[in-house]
Amino acid sequence: MLKPVISIAGLDVSPWFISMHAEQTVDLWKDPDKVDITLANTRLRFSGRFQPKDVITASIINIRETCDTKIAKQYPVFTGEVQLADADDKLCKIQASCRLGGMSSNLNDSYIAQPGTSTKKIVNDLLDKFGWTGGREIHIAVETLPRKEFCVKPEVDFLGAFEMLAEITGSWYFQDEFGTFWFRDPQAIDDAISLDGNLLNGSERTSLIGYCNVVQVIGGSVYSSWEDGSEIPSQWPTIRAIVAAPAEELEAAGIIMAPPVFIPEANYTQCKEIATNLLEFYRNKRDNCKPKVLGIVPRLGSIVYYTPRNGYLGAATCDSDEKVTEGTKFGKVTGCVVKRIVDFSKDGLICDLEVATRISVTSGYVPIGKGVKAEDMGEGITKLSEDKLKQLLEGLADGTVELDDSTVTVNAAPED
Repeated sequence: MLKPVISIAGLDVSPWFISMHAEQTVDLWKDPDKVDITLANTRLRFSGRFQPKDVITASIINIRETCDTKIAKQYPVFTGEVQLADADDKLCKIQASCRLGGMSSNLNDSYIAQPGTSTKKIVNDLLDKFGWTGGREIHIAVETLPRKEFCVKPEVDFLGAFEMLAEITGSWYFQDEFGTFWFRDPQAIDDAISLDGNLLNGSERTSLIGYCNVVQVIGGSVYSSWEDGSEIPSQWPTIRAIVAAPAEELEAAGIIMAPPVFIPEANYTQCKEIATNLLEFYRNKRDNCKPKVLGIVPRLGSIVYYTPRNGYLGAATCDSDEKVTEGTKFGKVTGCVVKRIVDFSKDGLICDLEVATRISVTSGYVPIGKGVKAEDMGEGITKLSEDKLKQLLEGLADGTVELDDSTVTVNAAPED
């Protein structure tokens, strides 16, 4: 069972909730966060009730019951401010945006930071200059400003200033579901979420695109020619070209096949050329996975992983027989949520995600020894002390370390 928890200007409007559409991203420069909420305006209770700048919070509770247990999990979705409230005799429609929307205003005077200045100080200075009163989380791998000074002219807006600093430090900036401003290293991840069991079937066009490592193109001649050049319209010989990524990529991710491409009049050379080009496209666009999940809302910036198509490869031949390639299975796609679109109504809860697969699970700034929460990633995740890490690196260099698919074994003398 799904329950909305919606508050606008301190008023609980959940009993009159009809639908919600929320779009959020870590790339605020291109696409600021926004949400549209529709309420039932019974007896005109919301007419004239809300105005711009009213604070709005939205979350969803998913209650799962069995014969013996009842588990409720709350997913925070949005915190922001009302931009427009439009009510008629039936509905009240609310349009809201995150609090960073006001950062489209200019600085009005210059801001200059000299080389060696703490990047955390620069972020705080810009937030203070803007008048930010919400929470702040600043975690940057580049601790001080590099060689050049950081100069923002008065005509540049605050989003532009943060974008400039993000390019220098390789960081992200966004507002999370609780209204907290984040400026952080993209690799600073502290959790891992499995989408398996919530991934919608039939979504391979978006969940596989960008993460395929085997491509097949099927062609052939519409008509088969006799030796004398005459043709009979009853034959259609099949030509197939299959191109795969390098072996190390297949071993790392498993075989992830792209949907087959059919080009009826292509010969083998053309099929192979097209397959090669498609594979190169998939490999270059590997950070554009777009899985769709049901009943959950992963947080922005969280690590997620899933098995495309639930491991089913589909037909392995062109005929009508349904066959699955023996000994072949999908590897897990792992990445960081950089965008999500949440649709919630009486029809259910669906969340469209964009997952950046080039983001590492381990953190770029968490000190060694404090660890990173990655228990849900399955086997092969181990927290190492500084001594163990040094021992591992030395072992890789002198050959005293053995590697297999899931573990790292250090063959060294025990410590005193």
